[in-house]
Amino acid sequence: MKKKNVFMYLLKWYAVILIVGITIFGAFVSYFIYERDQKNAQTAANQSAGHVADIISGKNSKLELITRDLLSNQAKVDSMHRFFEMNSEDYLNYSLHAEASTEYNYLPLRLREIYYGDETVQSIAISLVDEKQVLYSNLANKNGYLVDTVPQEENGVRLQKNLLNPATLEKMGDFYLTLRSKEFKETLSTYGEDLPVSLYILTEQGNLVFDYQMDSKDESKEVLEAELPKGTSKALETLHKDYFVKHVTLSNGYQVVTLISNHNVWFSMQNSLIFLWVGVILLDSLLIWALYKIFSKYNRQVKGILYSVEDVSNGKLHARIDESSKEGELYAISHGVNAMLDSINQYIKDIYELEIAQKDANMRALQSQINPHFLYNTLEYIRMYAVSLEADELADVVYAFAALLRNNIAQEKTTTVAAELDFCEKYFYLYQMRYPDRLAYSFLVADEVKNVQIPKFIIQPLLENYFVHGVDYTRIDNAGSLKAYLEKDEVVIVVKDNGMGMPIEKMSELQEELLKDNSLIEGKSIGIKNVNERMRGFFGSRYHMNMMRNETGGVTIEIRFPFNKQRGEF
Repeated sequence: MKKKNVFMYLLKWYAVILIVGITIFGAFVSYFIYERDQKNAQTAANQSAGHVADIISGKNSKLELITRDLLSNQAKVDSMHRFFEMNSEDYLNYSLHAEASTEYNYLPLRLREIYYGDETVQSIAISLVDEKQVLYSNLANKNGYLVDTVPQEENGVRLQKNLLNPATLEKMGDFYLTLRSKEFKETLSTYGEDLPVSLYILTEQGNLVFDYQMDSKDESKEVLEAELPKGTSKALETLHKDYFVKHVTLSNGYQVVTLISNHNVWFSMQNSLIFLWVGVILLDSLLIWALYKIFSKYNRQVKGILYSVEDVSNGKLHARIDESSKEGELYAISHGVNAMLDSINQYIKDIYELEIAQKDANMRALQSQINPHFLYNTLEYIRMYAVSLEADELADVVYAFAALLRNNIAQEKTTTVAAELDFCEKYFYLYQMRYPDRLAYSFLVADEVKNVQIPKFIIQPLLENYFVHGVDYTRIDNAGSLKAYLEKDEVVIVVKDNGMGMPIEKMSELQEELLKDNSLIEGKSIGIKNVNERMRGFFGSRYHMNMMRNETGGVTIEIRFPFNKQRGEF
């Protein structure tokens, strides 16, 4: 019974380990989902704020041009004053007379041109310092008319620009340009497709001039209005507690604030997390049920064996194990026990043990016959089978892997530049197959250096260093290149990438270590230092390795050694 308890104890711990492992995996995936959604939320807030800021900046630049054009000379200044002082008929006569004498500058026409030139304009207002009334124009009346004050615009973004007298450069009034909210709402719809975004536009003084919430339940406006009297910084600090916030200040003093609620982010996570943890729970439940069934079945079979053995030990020599209810290794155990019980003769027992030992020896003998040629032939068979199925990409991968394996097992200590680059190209190709949309490469070798002898495996560690430390697998434009050519009686091998690069301080430190006689003393960058020492041992003082930061921010490694013209080698 003691053995049975140990057996069940081990099996139960096996189940616990599997369940804990799956649960930990679920926790890691949940954390990844959390980090991803947090990052996506902040990115959406940043991008939407940036886009809105670009729109306002562009409109503000247009506003600058419009105000300059309206007051580019004294005749236009006089025309603007006449609009406020005359009725429509008199002002029209004045403008027609001005056209004949100097330059036609009919202000209503200028206003209409602004609307025709930019369909996002909702209204225009002009106020002059020495005039009591205000010129107001909107889509319903583009020519404009005089009102007592500048009307409030509830559904638009109003930009303001000072009007300066071109002769004195003194302020003579203000120009107001109100933009439709449609363009801002469409921008938020683009970035807030998954997470609703709220937009607020403030003046330099912190006054709220426009707000829009994609989520009707969003209460950020109330919080912002309550905190703004304490200052914009204080309001943003308060909003940071419950929102992802992006704040952009424009050159004209306007401020753009975009918000995404933490609650909405958590809500968007729920579907993924619920699906994940339902799957984890179902998998755990299925595993527990399956292990329970397997353990129970094993337990019954083991108990049957133990009971039969106990009967024999109690003197019931005719007792046998029921083999019909046993499976797998338990069947083999039962059969073996029954075989031993059929003859207690020690000689048969010895023969049985000898047969087992002989089987082990035969297995070891068969295993020892598996040699590299068998592996090559097997890989070639797989490649040809893939070709027959028109799986050309799989065939290429198997061929490249077989070539790498053959090159690794080969005993030669040196190789040619062409062979080494061919080996590295296959190595890069296998990585590209793993990440087909994220890696690209270019390998070029000049004819005159193809047969130059170099130590084996001097370039592959440099490429491996790029894959381990330089590749950013979140990008789709990772690229590496390898060139070998002749330059002024020197063979030049250049390994270049556009990866994440290396800090300049670290690169300078590594470059200094490569110049030392034994750079392997230090324990860092072993791969590069190993290549450096092997090349120095092969070529002596004539060899040089240089590392530098290239224009893409990646690393360029340049290897140089002399070229022998007579023999086409170093």
